[in-house]
Amino acid sequence: MELPFKCWEYQPAYIPEGESFFISESSKKLEEPVLFINPFGIRPDLSDSNIDSNQSFEFKEITSVCLSLPIKNPMSDALEFVSGLKNMNINESTGHSLEIGFDGEKAGKLKNFYPYLPLALNW
Repeated sequence: MELPFKCWEYQPAYIPEGESFFISESSKKLEEPVLFINPFGIRPDLSDSNIDSNQSFEFKEITSVCLSLPIKNPMSDALEFVSGLKNMNINESTGHSLEIGFDGEKAGKLKNFYPYLPLALNW
């Protein structure tokens, strides 16, 4: 597998033999988030697995991500790569926060976990 940035391989006991996560070498930069690649992941509603197809998921798809953090220049190759992904925004800020949008945010709903967790979900 060709990876978009330098990584180290991690294979915990709970995933199938021969499968691995790939953790960005930028994980050594404490000011940046830990970035990883899950090459065997798939949306549950697109999977061939035995997930109950009658089970209702409120969210179907992540359609936007906004990560705010104190950016130390230069950004790592991994964070630079992620900043160029579709529907991904990285903003310079004095603190850390993450906003995730689901399904085009059509329902107009928001769950804000501040001040306990720097996370907001929009759907």
